[in-house]
Amino acid sequence: MAFDRLLSPVCISRQTFSLHDVDGYYLTPVVGYDPVARIVSLTSLWPLDPNHVYEVDALAPSGPTDVNGVRSIDGATLAQSPLGIAFSIGPSDPGPLLPSAPVMDFCRDINPIFTNKCAMSGCHGSSLPAAGLRLDSPQGIALTAIGLVAHGADTGPTASALPPVVTFGTNMPLIDPGAGSPAAGNPANSWLLYKLLLAPPAPISSTPYASDCDGGVLVAPSTAQAHVTSWQPLSASERDALEAVMSGQAMPPPSTAADGTENTPLSEDELERVSLWIAQGAAMQATCACQ
Repeated sequence: MAFDRLLSPVCISRQTFSLHDVDGYYLTPVVGYDPVARIVSLTSLWPLDPNHVYEVDALAPSGPTDVNGVRSIDGATLAQSPLGIAFSIGPSDPGPLLPSAPVMDFCRDINPIFTNKCAMSGCHGSSLPAAGLRLDSPQGIALTAIGLVAHGADTGPTASALPPVVTFGTNMPLIDPGAGSPAAGNPANSWLLYKLLLAPPAPISSTPYASDCDGGVLVAPSTAQAHVTSWQPLSASERDALEAVMSGQAMPPPSTAADGTENTPLSEDELERVSLWIAQGAAMQATCACQ
């Protein structure tokens, strides 16, 4: 299900989005959410029956403190509730399927983005990085970002990262790597991704994806597109709504270079790469340098 608003991560649950057949039998799918594309996905743990009708329902919260029900980051709810979408499963040979999302390799797909757009001196690459966040190495990311509360989100009763709550961003970790098996992180509960979304995306990538090294072994730059379904970029009004519930400026901050070559925002594809990397557990190699 695609939305034109950014959803509050607290509502991404089977209590908000349910899947059932026409006979009223409810399944227990895995519910995921990509904040970049603003798409909620339901993945069944077993095959659905061919030529059978199913329905996905989305509900609104019962009140302002209800953790279930669709709500945007600023608390707006569905104009119509419940919202139901019926669909049927085709024959066992449905023809071409949507391609699977590519597996993100940190050294190949993520490290060049952080190195060239986030880890400059005075930002997140020095011994005194901005907001205490280092993005210039796997070690720096592990020590300052993975599972740790963002400075701008440290508004809860404790200093520890919290699961999503009704108030957007409360004690949200910079990167939520998840705790499931297999590894499955939560980009919807990752402050870093929303900071990146604050900046209007560049039309195309300006990151030099030269061959990087994975523990001394060269890895070829990826050519796969990270997003496998069509979606619209975040609107200016929704970016304003995000800015209203977050502290600090966009990341990277607006460029001050006369030629515009510094602090170039991430492109849509780069944003999706970061989101996918987090969703896949934010795994990193020990080093991305040649030995």
